[in-house]
Amino acid sequence: MESVMGVTIVLDYFYEISGLKLNISKCEIFTVGISVQSLNNIINSSSFKHGTLPVRYLGIPLVIRKLTVKDCQPLIDKVKQLIFPQSIINKIEQICSRYFWKGSDIPVAGAGINWDRICNPKSEGGLGLKDIKSWNKACMLLLIRRLLAGEFAMGCLDSQLFNQES
Repeated sequence: MESVMGVTIVLDYFYEISGLKLNISKCEIFTVGISVQSLNNIINSSSFKHGTLPVRYLGIPLVIRKLTVKDCQPLIDKVKQLIFPQSIINKIEQICSRYFWKGSDIPVAGAGINWDRICNPKSEGGLGLKDIKSWNKACMLLLIRRLLAGEFAMGCLDSQLFNQES
């Protein structure tokens, strides 16, 4: 219990200096060789959850053995979720169309030209606007390329991604 209180005091001091705080809902404590009563006291006083091994990062267990496809499935599922479902793409295109025709998110009745046609290149009679579905796939492919090449920094995609020509 003394060790946990010591860590809590150090963290509180860090919070005062930095202005940062832990997300307590994501904090876990790992223990070995202590009684259930001691564990309960620690959890109650710290608000940490009791973690179990193996520890996972981005859904992948941090282990020394070779990872299997099953180990990595949560990460694969997360990567797949980065591609917008068609219903979301339709909603985004609807909002874009409304702003294009009316300048606000007011429903448009009888828009003169289909949104797909507006997204065609100028040489094909469109305005050359970005097609959301193709843009989403292109961003996803660029993200995967950067991940594989080790170029991806922590955080969001950088502005370079959004400044590239399609």
